[in-house]
Amino acid sequence: MTVTLTTAYCYPVPQTVVDCGLSPMDIYASTSLSVTEHRTPDIRHPASNIKSMKKHLFTCFLASLCLFGSTSTAQVADSPGADFLHRSSPSVPFGLRDTHRGGETRSDTLPEQNGLVDHSAAKGQESEGSSAQSEGFFTLKGEITPDSENPTQLSYELIQQELDPYYQLMDRQGNSLALQPGDFYAGTSGKQVFEFRIPMQEPFARFSLSEGRTPLLQNIWVQPGDSLLIHWNAKRSELFLSGPSANKVRIQRQLKEVALAESAGRNPVMLISDASVMLNTPEKQADYEQVVSDYLPAWSKKMELLETEAQRMDRAEYLFSAIHPHPVFTELARYRDVLPPELTDWLRLYWTGNLYNSALQFVRNCRPGEKGWGELLLRYSMDIPLLFPEGISGTVPHELAEALYLENSLLEKLLPVAFFQLSEAIPIPLREQVDAIYLVKEFKELPDADSLFTHALGYIRTPWIAHQLDALQHGNLKGQDFSAHGFLDQQGDTVYPEAWKGKLVIVDFWLSGCGACLSFARDTFLPIMEEFEDHPDVLFVTVAGDNDQDLWKKSLASGRYTSDQSINLYSGGTDHPTLRQNLIRSFPAQILLDGQGRILQSGSFPKNREGWSQLIQTYLDQGLFASQREQADILSKSNPKPQGDEK
Repeated sequence: MTVTLTTAYCYPVPQTVVDCGLSPMDIYASTSLSVTEHRTPDIRHPASNIKSMKKHLFTCFLASLCLFGSTSTAQVADSPGADFLHRSSPSVPFGLRDTHRGGETRSDTLPEQNGLVDHSAAKGQESEGSSAQSEGFFTLKGEITPDSENPTQLSYELIQQELDPYYQLMDRQGNSLALQPGDFYAGTSGKQVFEFRIPMQEPFARFSLSEGRTPLLQNIWVQPGDSLLIHWNAKRSELFLSGPSANKVRIQRQLKEVALAESAGRNPVMLISDASVMLNTPEKQADYEQVVSDYLPAWSKKMELLETEAQRMDRAEYLFSAIHPHPVFTELARYRDVLPPELTDWLRLYWTGNLYNSALQFVRNCRPGEKGWGELLLRYSMDIPLLFPEGISGTVPHELAEALYLENSLLEKLLPVAFFQLSEAIPIPLREQVDAIYLVKEFKELPDADSLFTHALGYIRTPWIAHQLDALQHGNLKGQDFSAHGFLDQQGDTVYPEAWKGKLVIVDFWLSGCGACLSFARDTFLPIMEEFEDHPDVLFVTVAGDNDQDLWKKSLASGRYTSDQSINLYSGGTDHPTLRQNLIRSFPAQILLDGQGRILQSGSFPKNREGWSQLIQTYLDQGLFASQREQADILSKSNPKPQGDEK
């Protein structure tokens, strides 16, 4: 386990927590005081040359270092007082990555014969003619022993077509379960029962079941035709499973337990430039020395203080080298003759992605700049031909595609090679997922985002991936219309963006309690608002991502996040359609709109007040906007003075 405290971005508290089977990723902490032309590869050939291609690129990179000097960058640590929700990178930490589930149902489906899975009934399922054989459905049945003092409230979630769970780009089905009284002749007298079938579009889907906020089953992979009977004793909090697909679920739960046990035995680490900052008293020094002295591998743990680049590389090497011999694969191999072959393969890819993600997230948190990091990544890069000895057909678990995204995004920063050139070595259709994840996570910082979207949509053939990217391109990039959905003002009235037309609009999204939001408001937003206060063509709008309206009003009253010079609005949370459409899940975030209500800019913003002032003035010099009187009218309608304040 590791710990990270940073200050640049905030993430709302998750509504639900999806178990990925690990302590998913070490959380890291820093306590330092220092502040082209693209082509589509021939999919007939597997990516047998991926590593050699990357090594060739890296050799060229090393040669350039010899000619022009080192390009490694200095590590800039985050301030010691920040909490773990505040991050110096807008990318979500692995520990939070799976906590935001949701999304819209999509109608797109893959071709029936996609080659990844046999849609016929898996081994051990009911005979022909039973309900479990209904292709395209997952059947769930339950018998509940109720608790008379606490009514049972069950709900389920089924996730398919998962492009990015953090930004809720997925097909999600979910609802509460209607419980019926049991039947004496069916042997369920005194119990509550339910039975329903969930349609499936994909060969695999994630299934979760909860009672209230208590997870009963989490992140379980199911297939079309699966059927499961759960027995839940609400009085004793006991769960057991039966039915044709019970073994599939039991084995997956066992794999999670094995992974959790292995993760729990690892030493926690802290990324720190000077250990004396942490051990700054004789008492702390003595306590740490005692822990180190008492340390017994596999029995006790000690905090590892990673001060040097070499120590961090050693830790990364340990994480990478532990992937292939990981006990979760030994456990999975025990059930090779029990599970259907396609599920065994899927679980192997899922856990491979999980473990690589953990190691790669650690590398990213180390902010690699030295050439040794590139050599390390190439040495342990994923061997795609080994993972897919029979080639790739259909989509793969999101975790695996995201690990490949992380690997190539790190290499992009260490090599003088663009991400899309690196990903050309990945066979389609896997490349489709990897490139799509890159665009989702990085488009706000890409100067040529529109052309990259167009390029990717030219070779992506998976309908649901193309649909998600097309919607993202047409809802977020420069020149697109801003969302028309309204927000609430302090009086509870709905304010629509339509009313802002005619102005250069600076929209700031913030969150109560967010240190990074406070810093942005203090150092940038409030000063530039004061600078352009009397400009007739500039309008400032703030939108809070809070779930609690009273908390929002309290934060407004503090005057620390915004002022009455701006239109201050409430979204109700990150599930608001505008925040979802514009992928706003971390705070602060900004969007600039032109006089026609179109997006001018949604990323790559300046880092200081001077840069913002120059950016706003540049846009003002480019267009005609409304009069000062019209701006005053807009402000007065959106922020009316409370009664009794008028003089």
